Amino acid sequence: MVGHNRQALSCLIVSKDIKYFAEMHKYLYKGKIT
Repeated sequence: MVGHNRQALSCLIVSKDIKYFAEMHKYLYKGKIT
């Protein structure tokens, strides 16, 4: 149970990081176009 919770937590952190990088990439990309 503990291991499963840790895995879910790390998954959540990774998806947060991906979302963050995607947002950053979007802003950088938009900045290059304009």
